[in-house]
Amino acid sequence: MGALALMALLGVATCPALTRASEAAPLVGSAFTRSPLPAGSIITGGFGEIRSNHFHAGLDFATGGRVGVEVRAPLAGWVERVRCSGVGYGRSIYLHTDDGRLLVFGHLDAYAPALAAYVDSVQRVSGQYEQDVFPAREQFRFRVGDLLAWTGSSGAGGPHMHLEVRHADFALHPLRAGFEVVDRDAPRLLSVTLEPIDSKSWVERGVAPVTRTLREAPDTLLVEGRVRAVVHALDVLNARSDLPVWSVSLRSGAVDVEARLDSISWDGDMSQIDLLVDRGRIAGSNGWILWAPAGYRPRFIRTSSPDSLEAGTIEVLVGDAPRSMVLRARDAAGNSTERVVVLRAPRANEVGPDLSRIGAGKAAAELQWSFSALPGRNLRVRVAGTPPGLKQVRIERGREGRGSAPAMWQGGAWVAVLEMSGIPDEEGFWLKGTGADGKAYWQRGSFRIWPAGTDMLLQADPAANVGIGSGQVFEPLVTLTRILPLDASPGGGRTAITPTLQWLPADLPIRRPVPIVLSLPPGMRPERVSLYRRDRVGEPWEFVRSRYDSTLRNFLQEVPQLGEYALMRDDAPPIVEPIAPARKPDAWPYSRWTLGARVRDAGSGIEGRETAFRIDGVPVPSEYDSEEGVLRWRPLKPPIAGRHSYEVVVTDRAGLRTVKRGSFVLDSVKR
Repeated sequence: MGALALMALLGVATCPALTRASEAAPLVGSAFTRSPLPAGSIITGGFGEIRSNHFHAGLDFATGGRVGVEVRAPLAGWVERVRCSGVGYGRSIYLHTDDGRLLVFGHLDAYAPALAAYVDSVQRVSGQYEQDVFPAREQFRFRVGDLLAWTGSSGAGGPHMHLEVRHADFALHPLRAGFEVVDRDAPRLLSVTLEPIDSKSWVERGVAPVTRTLREAPDTLLVEGRVRAVVHALDVLNARSDLPVWSVSLRSGAVDVEARLDSISWDGDMSQIDLLVDRGRIAGSNGWILWAPAGYRPRFIRTSSPDSLEAGTIEVLVGDAPRSMVLRARDAAGNSTERVVVLRAPRANEVGPDLSRIGAGKAAAELQWSFSALPGRNLRVRVAGTPPGLKQVRIERGREGRGSAPAMWQGGAWVAVLEMSGIPDEEGFWLKGTGADGKAYWQRGSFRIWPAGTDMLLQADPAANVGIGSGQVFEPLVTLTRILPLDASPGGGRTAITPTLQWLPADLPIRRPVPIVLSLPPGMRPERVSLYRRDRVGEPWEFVRSRYDSTLRNFLQEVPQLGEYALMRDDAPPIVEPIAPARKPDAWPYSRWTLGARVRDAGSGIEGRETAFRIDGVPVPSEYDSEEGVLRWRPLKPPIAGRHSYEVVVTDRAGLRTVKRGSFVLDSVKR
């Protein structure tokens, strides 16, 4: 298939014009012949959900809170791939249909007998539960309605089944790629947020984003300057009202932009989600940011604006007549909802920001500085923790006042937007104002300010180097670093080895992973030392797999997000608690007899491939379920009756190991 044909097939815009056809037909292939699950199975998760650490690229189906529901082939085809993992999709099957689609069934409890025997043989030969195998073409062929597997809870989440439809490197929206449901309910348009995007723009005379709940009657917002919109909408399906919508669009004057989730490429599109979805960067609503920078277009964005200009920027000038902003949400079945917001320019007495507010916050021992990177290397600065009664506040840049802006009291903090020309700058910020006692008040934020999107190496500290090259962000932005004191109590049996490098904004959209290098202090040995990350102070540290350079004595890794980083040593070995197995198997269509152990490690975390059971002295494939914190050996058939010895070896990522031994008895049963 040619490149243009594939792009058209997947709904990729091949010209700058915005398409407004209903496009209700499936993208690829005909309708499924049958459902993979029994009739009435409820969809509980949709294509396009933004979960804690991933984009949800399929549909989730409830199984009534139980495992063991039969999964049957909805189309004829052959098994192209089988995976077994303690994380992600858990036990999964990839069915290559005769028309070229790839159907993925995840979180399974067991495979159909012939397929289960094949996987078991591969696991026993290698001694590893974790497998990703590709049977010979047509080795395992299934007709429509044949039993593929039974549902479970492997990998992640409680009992349910995950379904994906793929074509080449793309995950397709299942409801537009063959899986049909009856859907007569229109989506819900919940809210819209308008964000000023430079130092001369305001919404409701403030510089912070403003959110309005959307109702049938049009609301009105006061806007001056340049803003972008975040729209939060949800789909209603099968009595669920919290599923993601297929399409959200905005029209206001010459601005015409739509975000549409037809498909996503595993290779090239995942990083674009941070540019499209607001995961706390603007309003925190998981809404869609209907905007794109000049020179770059996410594949999900359709617009009439040329690529050389920003898409979705709404500009309202003093003296402009009121204009409508029309918002529309559509689901995959073609149902739609529309809401209107009126944007009006300021009157003569409303021009510019409202600087009359007086701070009403509660003083903190230390000010809390936070930042949002805006287009054109503008930066929104937010400072909380100031004493009450503060007024006439400005935020200045640098010791010599290289730039400043009046700050407004909004949302429990002083907020200002600064134009960040002339960087890098190592002088940071000053917050200056007049206290309730009439005396001058000032506090410094000691940050190093760096350009993001250049090939300049950023030395945040003699022992810490970071870099954000021109191809690693979607547009030129601003980033900041500072060194925080050594974390005295990081928890998890860890010891902090270096002070914390704070690299902000933590939610900066990253196009490709960026390098971070932290050096080991002189005289310190690297054993059990690793890189750790968290979003902000007060949140738990998470292990980051990194490489140690013994010559330069540093830890290096390319990371997909900014935040706080430090080197720590794991001093606490894993904790293991064996679980007594049943003395006889249960009556199931397949074996569910299990030997298990509860395992946990709050430091570096469990290393699944180095964690396993030995039964009667023989290593056996063992599944580590990181979500439940359980290690399991579940053989295709239970062992013979009698007493058996076991040894469980649990290793964490720092190399610390715990071993427990015991025995179990299995009663004689008919086979």
